[in-house]
Amino acid sequence: MKNLILPGNSIGNKKWAEDLDIPDKIVWNWAHWVSGVESDFDENKEAIKIKAQFENSSINILAKSIGTFVLMKLLNLGFAPVKFILCGVPLKGIKEKGVESDYLMLSKYVPEIIIQNTHDHWGSYTEVLEFIHGINPNITVISKEADHHSYPYSDEFNKYGEF
Repeated sequence: MKNLILPGNSIGNKKWAEDLDIPDKIVWNWAHWVSGVESDFDENKEAIKIKAQFENSSINILAKSIGTFVLMKLLNLGFAPVKFILCGVPLKGIKEKGVESDYLMLSKYVPEIIIQNTHDHWGSYTEVLEFIHGINPNITVISKEADHHSYPYSDEFNKYGEF
């Protein structure tokens, strides 16, 4: 089984994804990483490209930050990974963009887990837990004691399925 990593927005997330100790991983490269033009990032276009490339594959997805939003777009397109994990849900950005409703897909598609750092500046564990449980109280949200938006938790990801 392949494990698709949908990293965060900044190019530094490419290294994060590459450094994860996850077997059979594929790191998705966002369009703006390739072009160097930030405005080339479009979550809808990215979701369509991912679906086209992997729609006939059994695949797990690990999504971080903006990758969680792209995953919601994928789910909305009817793409259903075997398993998926979210980490670093960017609640602040979600609310700024007014796209909270995109995450309502989590009432139908349930991730293996969500991991959120306790004091992540994009959304604390407590804030994300409240947001997620407002959609589906059966989703497991795990906290990690940290005050950053980095998620180097390969061991934790690998506990939940074939990651």
